[in-house]
Amino acid sequence: MAAMKKTAPLPLIDGIKPSYLHLPCDKKLHGTLLLDFLCRRFPYIGREIWAGRLSDGHIFDEAGTPLAADAAFRPPGGTVYYYREAIAAEEEPVPFQEHILHIDEHLIVADKPHFLPVIPGGRFLRETLLTRLRLRPELQHLNPENFTPLHRLDKDTAGVILFAHRPESRRAYQTLFQSRAVEKTYEALAPTRTDLAYPLHIRSRLERGEPFYLTRQAEGEANSHTIIELAENRGGQHHHRTGGKQGRPQPLPPPAGQRQKTPAPRPHGRARHAAAERPALPRPAARRLHRLRPPAETPRPRDRVYRPLQRPQKAV
Repeated sequence: MAAMKKTAPLPLIDGIKPSYLHLPCDKKLHGTLLLDFLCRRFPYIGREIWAGRLSDGHIFDEAGTPLAADAAFRPPGGTVYYYREAIAAEEEPVPFQEHILHIDEHLIVADKPHFLPVIPGGRFLRETLLTRLRLRPELQHLNPENFTPLHRLDKDTAGVILFAHRPESRRAYQTLFQSRAVEKTYEALAPTRTDLAYPLHIRSRLERGEPFYLTRQAEGEANSHTIIELAENRGGQHHHRTGGKQGRPQPLPPPAGQRQKTPAPRPHGRARHAAAERPALPRPAARRLHRLRPPAETPRPRDRVYRPLQRPQKAV
């Protein structure tokens, strides 16, 4: 039988769950200081920072008990918990607001703005869609600790994100995405191509590239089918709508006379993403979620470009 996933013994703080670290089963570490292990495991975090966290009681064992500064390395296979602190005070706000499109007894559907990550990671901790939703006053009755995104969007991509808020139905929705039973639609701006006939059908084989977060086109049997439609002609630019059921969407065609860049896993320009559910689950959010838009009285500032002023040091 598979091991049950451990539940953190600590609560949310400002919408953020505690981080955890599974300790290795290494007999050589028995009797050594936990502080020494943390410094070796995270060399980019100063020893004085780890020592301060231990002294202040900010690192916990599996029972939620604070560990002392001279705590010994925990039993092999144990787990320690802590809250990320190093970048919280320096994190720059993302000046764009998310919008809640739909709420029911299973799902929260949110419209994510550009430049806002979905989940904490790297230099983003509080300024993420998940953390923001956990802090929304109107969602507190849904137990924010259970909020889980069902799919992902890149930080720079705006669009619809589905969150499950009930553990008992979460798996059913996750299975829809894992089995690729969900249709995804992207919208993007690209240079005008008068030599193409729309709708344009592209079938090719997509595989994981290098680095791991990139996708490349490869030789072999096609495992993706993307349909690119012309939604609007804006003179020098076309407004495209593209989507596909298998793999990632294909990149939009490059300007005439230019070669396609590889790897290129995402549409060019500012893309929007949406999902539409197909199987009949209890009260699905909508048949075609990409038709939902934020209220007219709260438009998103799309003409501004946000870039962090500096890149803080990597922290945990």
